[in-house]
Amino acid sequence: MIKHIAYTILMFLTINIQPVHAASIDIYGETPYYGLGQHLDYYIDKSGQRNIEDIVNNGPDIHWQTSQAEIPNLGFGTDVYWWRLNISSTQPRYENWLLEVAYSLLDEVDIYVFQEGEQIQHVLLGDKKPFMDREINHRNFLLPLKLHQNTNYSLYIRLHTSSSIQLPLNALRQFLYYKPSLWAACYSYPFTIWLYTSSYENVYTSITYCLSWER
Repeated sequence: MIKHIAYTILMFLTINIQPVHAASIDIYGETPYYGLGQHLDYYIDKSGQRNIEDIVNNGPDIHWQTSQAEIPNLGFGTDVYWWRLNISSTQPRYENWLLEVAYSLLDEVDIYVFQEGEQIQHVLLGDKKPFMDREINHRNFLLPLKLHQNTNYSLYIRLHTSSSIQLPLNALRQFLYYKPSLWAACYSYPFTIWLYTSSYENVYTSITYCLSWER
């Protein structure tokens, strides 16, 4: 009898254990890039009816689980998945960051950003949205994020997709995004000028020569 009671209590505790506070990460110093996968909690909204107010209020029927993977991957399903993360910015060397979801096949990605408990951003992303509607035209989903010193931020993501349910989430300095673009522009600009100033025959000969090296 005692063993049965002990087993019942153990099972109850196992089922109901969940993170009391959202997972968190501190962004500071010179580090220019952070992988956020192992700092996330997620909740499976089987009804698909939860809104951001329900999630932030975190009622007793909302059971969070902690991600253990650098890139959380929950397979396939039709449920809605909510993700949360707290970001503290105690001594940031830089203010201008990008939040990156590095998986472009996600259908619906709603991102909410709170600063000291007040919502400051809400962005609708996903491959169901027109590409030109994105704030930053990039194959991945990017959201500019300004982090002020000694300020706390909360991040919530609503994810619904017919593709694999994975969330490769990163925070990176804006410079890391613009640096490759800058180098590409520096190299491509002289080539573009050459194309416009060269004769058709020279361009055709050069392209033919380049293609021959691909064989």
